[in-house]
Amino acid sequence: MRAGNSGLVAVAFAVLLLVFAGPAAAQSTITGRVVDDATGQPINLAAVSAAGRAVPTNQQGSFTLSVPPGRHTVTVSVIGYQDGTAVVNVAPGASATVEIRLTQTALLLNPLTVTATRQQSQRSISAPAAVNVATAEDLEVLAPTTPVDYVKAMPGVDVVQTGITQSNTVARGFNNVFSGALLVLTDNRYARIPSLRLNAYNMIPATPLDIDRVEVVLGPASALYGPNSANGVMHLITTSPIDAPGSAISLSGGTRSIFNGAFRQAFRFSEKAGFKVSGQYFRGDDFEYVDPEEERQRQLNPSNQLIGARNFQSEKWGGEARLDIRPWDGSNDGLSFTYGLNTMVNSVELTGIGAGQAKDWRYQFGQVQFTRSGFYWQAFVNASDAGDTYLLRTGAPIIDRSTVLASQAQYAFGVGDAVDLVAGVDVSKTTPKTDGTINGANEDIDETLEIGGYLSATLALADQLDLVGALRVDDHEHLADPVWSPRVGLVLEPVEGHVLRGTFNRAFSTPTSNNLFLDLVAGRIPVGPVTYDIRTSGVPSTGYTWNNQCAGGVMSYCMYSPFAPGTQLPASGAVLWDGVIVPTVLTDATLVATLAALGITPEQFAGIVGGPTPGDIASTLLRFNPEDPVNAPFLPDPGVQPVSAILPTITNTFELGYQGLIADRVKLSASVYRNQIRDFVGPLRVESPSVFLDGPSVATFVATRLAGAGVPGVFAQQIAAGIAGQAARVPLGTVAPDQRSDSDLVLTYRNFGDVNFWGADLGFEAYATDDLAILGSYSWVSKECFDFNDDGDCFSTRDVALNAPTNKGSIGLRYDDRASGIVVSGRLRATEEFPMNSGVYVGKVEGYTVFDANVAYRVPGYQQFIVSATVNNVFDNVHQEFIGAPAMGRIALVKLQYAFGN
Repeated sequence: MRAGNSGLVAVAFAVLLLVFAGPAAAQSTITGRVVDDATGQPINLAAVSAAGRAVPTNQQGSFTLSVPPGRHTVTVSVIGYQDGTAVVNVAPGASATVEIRLTQTALLLNPLTVTATRQQSQRSISAPAAVNVATAEDLEVLAPTTPVDYVKAMPGVDVVQTGITQSNTVARGFNNVFSGALLVLTDNRYARIPSLRLNAYNMIPATPLDIDRVEVVLGPASALYGPNSANGVMHLITTSPIDAPGSAISLSGGTRSIFNGAFRQAFRFSEKAGFKVSGQYFRGDDFEYVDPEEERQRQLNPSNQLIGARNFQSEKWGGEARLDIRPWDGSNDGLSFTYGLNTMVNSVELTGIGAGQAKDWRYQFGQVQFTRSGFYWQAFVNASDAGDTYLLRTGAPIIDRSTVLASQAQYAFGVGDAVDLVAGVDVSKTTPKTDGTINGANEDIDETLEIGGYLSATLALADQLDLVGALRVDDHEHLADPVWSPRVGLVLEPVEGHVLRGTFNRAFSTPTSNNLFLDLVAGRIPVGPVTYDIRTSGVPSTGYTWNNQCAGGVMSYCMYSPFAPGTQLPASGAVLWDGVIVPTVLTDATLVATLAALGITPEQFAGIVGGPTPGDIASTLLRFNPEDPVNAPFLPDPGVQPVSAILPTITNTFELGYQGLIADRVKLSASVYRNQIRDFVGPLRVESPSVFLDGPSVATFVATRLAGAGVPGVFAQQIAAGIAGQAARVPLGTVAPDQRSDSDLVLTYRNFGDVNFWGADLGFEAYATDDLAILGSYSWVSKECFDFNDDGDCFSTRDVALNAPTNKGSIGLRYDDRASGIVVSGRLRATEEFPMNSGVYVGKVEGYTVFDANVAYRVPGYQQFIVSATVNNVFDNVHQEFIGAPAMGRIALVKLQYAFGN
């Protein structure tokens, strides 16, 4: 932490303590009741304390305490319940009355969730899916940099930190550097960047002060949520200004010169209307990383000052405004209007084609929601403006002014006492606007309309047994056929608090805008006076084919060459021998001198070796290697294969699970699943081969011609070997697909075959006492690599990596003493090594273990004033969590948070 930051925090803390210190005076009285929050029943023999005095409650839950006048925190504790508190102001000689509602420990272990069913609230244990919840009390004592800090230790969740605010988060594997595999929602609205389908968690406008809870549902959810939820749902749910009025402010700072400030102001005009506004500002010095390819490209293009120009200061600001109206008496139904904005001033973000420097990237949304008697409707628009963002390997600008406009409606109703139904429809239209920087020539054909409808049912077969099912159909305008997503399962509760489930879910992911319309130069290969563009490209509706034939080419292929632009040629170096190869080798002064010593002029030499046919000089195909363009820029070509039009990825998941409460003090969850994934879309890979001359063939040809012209054999062999060495290193052309007519090296996507694997998730939370909990999680998958070329590793362009480990887990303790206001927690997270193959980032991520700790203090008398310290990676175990990401070390933050007026 900077000295300035430390001083400000210390001064602020001292001032707040002085302000909140209360004077002593004559005796007064606090009377009240203690009741069960869920049932309203009184709680007998609860210990009530304030101002150093304590009394028990009677059978009616009532108590009376004599205290000095002033401001007091009343604390209540009783076995089986979480400690409760209330802040009371008592005038001299007067009496104050308070009711304190306590939550059973069992209910803390079994919070409410809505995401698993997309309808009404239900306890997490009863949900027909594996679901984990981080509650408001979990959140308020942490000093986070992004919302993913709340879910790092959840079972089945893969969180990869790529900077102090950047991360990639998925559920049950298939992570990537530019990932949207996990459906992320904020108050039912898609939270991702519109056309890029990127989950940029550091771009979410909701502040930590606004988030009420975070729910994570593991496994496929397409039957309810539609496309792109095959790996689960992460749902951030914020508070209503009617339910949570008042003011709150949070200030935090720490290592890496981090400063984070947030505020929330909510007005409850009445029980029927409320308005809130919130905002936050963050800055800090990110961990640094030097990309060797950026350095190489900078040397090749010294005039482009943006190549490799990384700004390591992370900075952002944003916030939300929301108006809630509930016109009906005694009902939470009504209207909600929300607007949000986030501006990423500076951040380095990884993409599949190299890192990008986000600069003044703005994301904003508008949302309206309506609920009434089982009917729900919402409409929202998400808009992105990439500002002055650019790619760090090319310096090329990234323009993204895309939008998504969506509307969703659903109606929940019952048929008799045994059947609950939910019917719904979703419509969304994505409109990319990239000014040719991302979608290039596809700019005018890249809009996408998607329409889906679903019916979900829960049938009570018996008191302890429910049959759940759902069926959904979606139409995507760029796919030939609609996609069906069925869901069926049995949920059995043989004993109260213990739930077994068996489910089948089919989910799907539609092609992204990049999969379909990407048209972007991601790099360049200079070859003498010409350059090959490395073009990343979406797959057109025709796919990519190589049916054109040219006599004399390698395997009768045709090629385009920058040495003869605009002309389709046979894929043979022989056609460029006279015009390119011979003039090039004759620029070698040593060769010219050697020829002169033999009495041969350059013109005579050109005549001697000129005019070869493809039969005289053989050619070969090599494939560009973007993973190691310096040491191994081209590799043997594995064979040209057509690329079919992109299909949706279908995921069939069979799952058995258990969730239960043991003795109301231990929550245990366990899931075993099998995923069968069809038509998985792999990362970008090079599909167009490059044409090279065959070195031995060139040497034989030149030596034979020179010998025929009377050159002594030794000299002919030496000259031929030198020319062959030069000529065989030059890519002469590109075997382009039929859909292109240039020499660009095409990187594109393709569907792979079936990918099948097993997995298991285990989570537990056990209360050793009412204040002390033990927490743990463990996740396992049967395969982390799908080695499609059977070469024993996961690093080739034909392989698919889960980009997540086979084994990972966490274990921790949390102590929360409401009476003293002290919260202490520690958590050990361990991740096994795993192979990574995502775009240009390929390699092995070493395993790592980190210990995170948190200490918080609710100031006595002012329980809504919280001082906390959060340290991630306490022992500074410097490690890299993704290839291409910086090595991460310790991040330590101190936070002051105060809420008032509630």
